[in-house]
Amino acid sequence: MKDDALMIALWKTQTGNPVNFDRKTNVGLHHLALRVNNKEALYDLLDVLKANQIEIEFEPTPGRWAINAHDVL
Repeated sequence: MKDDALMIALWKTQTGNPVNFDRKTNVGLHHLALRVNNKEALYDLLDVLKANQIEIEFEPTPGRWAINAHDVL
């Protein structure tokens, strides 16, 4: 994912038998916070992620971690 302000690169597994991520036994990205200008921009970003088959654990919802919404990807 890339625009003029941000680039996020995620590596694909290079094995025929990848294992599922386990946050208790593997090192990995826990979460990433991005600021968007408005809810429309948030849902536009969500559409891009879905179009690229990014697994989304929780779609945008009001949350205590953010003023308007949060995602867990």
